Amino acid sequence: MDLIQWQRGEENRKYSSLQEKIFLYCFVILLIIHCIENTSLIYSGYSWFDVLFIIKKLLYLVLLAKIVFLSYGRIKELLGIVIILAVVFVCFMKSGDFLLMELFIVIIAAKDVEINRIINCFLWIKGASIILTLGGWKAGFIPTLYYKNGSGYYNTLGFCHRNVLGANMVILCLLWFFIRYRELKKQDIFLWLVLSFITFRLAYSKGSFIIMILISVSVFAFRSMEDWIMESSFAYKCIIFSFIALIIISVIGTVFFDSGRNFWRELNSIFTLRFSSANYCYSKYGISLFGQKIPFVNSLRAQISGITKLILDNSYARLILYYGLVPGSMFLFIYIKAIRQAYLHRNGAIITCLLIMAVYGLAERYMLDIYYQFPLIIAFQYFYCSEVAVEE
Repeated sequence: MDLIQWQRGEENRKYSSLQEKIFLYCFVILLIIHCIENTSLIYSGYSWFDVLFIIKKLLYLVLLAKIVFLSYGRIKELLGIVIILAVVFVCFMKSGDFLLMELFIVIIAAKDVEINRIINCFLWIKGASIILTLGGWKAGFIPTLYYKNGSGYYNTLGFCHRNVLGANMVILCLLWFFIRYRELKKQDIFLWLVLSFITFRLAYSKGSFIIMILISVSVFAFRSMEDWIMESSFAYKCIIFSFIALIIISVIGTVFFDSGRNFWRELNSIFTLRFSSANYCYSKYGISLFGQKIPFVNSLRAQISGITKLILDNSYARLILYYGLVPGSMFLFIYIKAIRQAYLHRNGAIITCLLIMAVYGLAERYMLDIYYQFPLIIAFQYFYCSEVAVEE
């Protein structure tokens, strides 16, 4: 009997190892491709970017195969996964944007993969990409790109946009505080406050600067009060309401923005025209159930062609207006559920990371990008996967 159990244990370990290797090999390559696409090389017209595009799609097919054949054996789980993927596939067909589908394919395929290995992938690849991009630009291998903002031009230092450098530093900061959550000291705050000022001087990204300061202060504060927070129903309600409040702020700003009122002009200026852009998209294109095509014009294209810029960087407005009411509501429900399950597991590190990414979502769409949104990969398993989910 002991021999049979040992053999079954060995088979399970090999099976789990196979799933993990498939995911990690695919994810590492996808993350590297993503980092290459973050550079100014993407505007150079190189034909090998088409090859990278094909490789990406093949890797997503491999991850889909892992989901179907290896990851989810229980009917209830598989049914939920089919519904999620069906919704985001319809969204992709309607909007023509693959971002939301990428996110769900990766977080679903990450089942049974050791969390530390996923974190290490983010940490080392993101960190190396920043150093290599800056070094490649300085050495002349990566072209210089100047981004116009108002009356000035800003060097993107080898990245495709100045905010991209800031966003990658935000994720490194968040990873640092996630990894060191139990051992946080005041020196961690000092280190990242200094790095936030350096990043601002390099990238001139106000959003990234504010978020890095928020991470440095709020994660340490949450950790210091964690015992009280986890025992207080009032604190839990505040956590959930704070996320709902971000949604409400975005909806109100999108629907009721009025350029004739000083309050809205000031608020719009703080968020660098996010609310006016969202209101324009809402007024012109309205709301759809499963997404719609919106002819966005990014900063560089507007700069080169002279046409008006059209962006939708507020993640909440983007969810509802671009990806549709059904996929958007599904994402927000999953996000709230993930925060709740992280609270039930008393995992303060995941709670703070999810909330910080949610705040970041007011100004940037990185909340919806799986190559920045590492907390959701972890949190998804807490609320969905049967091995770790807590019964409510």
